[in-house]
Amino acid sequence: MKQALWHLLNDLLVTAVFLIAYGVLRDARIAAGVAVAAGFVHAGSRRLGRVRVHPLEWTDFALLLALGGATMLTQNPRFVMLKPSFVHLGIAAAMFRRGWMIGYITPIARQNVPEPAMVAAGYG
Repeated sequence: MKQALWHLLNDLLVTAVFLIAYGVLRDARIAAGVAVAAGFVHAGSRRLGRVRVHPLEWTDFALLLALGGATMLTQNPRFVMLKPSFVHLGIAAAMFRRGWMIGYITPIARQNVPEPAMVAAGYG
């Protein structure tokens, strides 16, 4: 549970920075710039800390750059606000893969729970 909340916080960190900056500054371009800068700092700190950056995190960062750039060009904050939705839709699509959840289940649970039940829980 703690790990899942940490991943969610990491995912929403840049969006929260954008929303706070936008609420304070009332300028979509500057707020998007602040969010993109926060994204660079976050990605850089993970790389410098020698933490493995997963492909989904790189995708999240690419979305931030694309949607942050679109926000800066159009001055429309909706683009950056779409980022969490795109990431979560991507995660949901990955969850349609059969047996995706088995790798997250503890070894003792894997021994005691039949595989069809784990697959069904993953689809659920």
